Amino acid sequence: MANMKPLVGAPYIRGEIGAAKNKESLFAMVAGTLFVVMPLAFIACQLIGIEPELAFVGVWFIATMLAIYAEYYIKPSKKLNSFQILSLSIVAIGIPGLFYLRPNSISLLQILAYVGILAMRLIVVFIIIPRCISTSKKPPIEQVIRWLIVGTAIIAIATNFFYFAKGFTIFNGTRGAFDNWLHPNLCSLMGSIVVIFTFLDPHLKMWVRALLIGSGTYTMLVAQGRSALVSTILVLLLLFLMTLSENPKKYALRGFLGAIGIALVLGLFGGALSNLPVIRNIFKRTFETNDPTAGRLEIFSQILEVWQNSQIFGYGFRSGGADSLYVTMLLQTGLVGLLCYFVLFGAIVYKGIQHFVNSRGANKLLGKFIIVASASLFLRSFTEGTSLLQLTDVLSNSFCIAGGIAFISPVGRRRTITPNRVTRTVLQTEES
Repeated sequence: MANMKPLVGAPYIRGEIGAAKNKESLFAMVAGTLFVVMPLAFIACQLIGIEPELAFVGVWFIATMLAIYAEYYIKPSKKLNSFQILSLSIVAIGIPGLFYLRPNSISLLQILAYVGILAMRLIVVFIIIPRCISTSKKPPIEQVIRWLIVGTAIIAIATNFFYFAKGFTIFNGTRGAFDNWLHPNLCSLMGSIVVIFTFLDPHLKMWVRALLIGSGTYTMLVAQGRSALVSTILVLLLLFLMTLSENPKKYALRGFLGAIGIALVLGLFGGALSNLPVIRNIFKRTFETNDPTAGRLEIFSQILEVWQNSQIFGYGFRSGGADSLYVTMLLQTGLVGLLCYFVLFGAIVYKGIQHFVNSRGANKLLGKFIIVASASLFLRSFTEGTSLLQLTDVLSNSFCIAGGIAFISPVGRRRTITPNRVTRTVLQTEES
């Protein structure tokens, strides 16, 4: 009996939980909940007819519990940046407008509960997850990019099969929109994310990269998301320019050959591509109609007319909205709220630029991700209501996580001691 070993060695329990492998597993549980479970739960609610907001509240509750669990057992040593703490106050930008909205008691409780969930969500993605994942041996930003790609690729590929089962392909001109599936603009967004961020994952095999780019592009085309297509092209151009600035000698020739290749493809197959029913319908909706914005401008005009009565603070969260973040923010939070939002957004972008310009390795990739993601968010926000405070947007969640990592990571190249410096140091010591 004296030689028997205990089934569970108590001194090693804490060490096992704090091991690098387990830290990554804890992050995988949280990331899987946000990037995979959340959109799938929304689709499930659509299919069985349950209120989607219940799914989002449930998903965020689970994600928060898992994040708190990770924080408790990992006990990350990274100190909070003062800006991270200050940024939590942004959830209050919709409170002053409630004095103009004057909701009833039940509506007020619902709005305050919504603000509470926003605060909980921001704590999770901007503070807890970045602190915990920063203790992992694997670069945190690589894990964020991989989970973002996995989650959106699952939805994009599932969308392609769903549309095909319904009889909608790129050879049909009609745009499909289904009550029991994601909105086509949201489907297009998933495809856009897959295409853009596949280029940022440094460990994807070439055939996997090609498959993902093809699947994402097909999703954007079959769902006919115009804003997604335009923003994807512009963001990819920005990404190429950033990559070119890192190594002009390596990528200048590749860019030149790529441009020639694209020109040849368009010259040879441009006519056939333009005759695809899906392409023709996109052009028809854009250039051959009296209302290319699909009624958005009229709604914008109505909202801005209402906003005139409360320009400073708006009317509070959940007081209405439109397919434009900036118009929605003006209505809900007024000029003050929109300014505060841009301060938070700009501060994260500035931190990303610092890392991209002054850092190397994973931190440089972190900066590149933030810049690319911010460009995508900024462009999409003109025609969509996506924001950093949106509970459901996977790109916004990953952007906030990357922003949190950027604020707790030192900016700059790691200083290395060259042999010459070592030699000079030894000689100076001997002389003294």
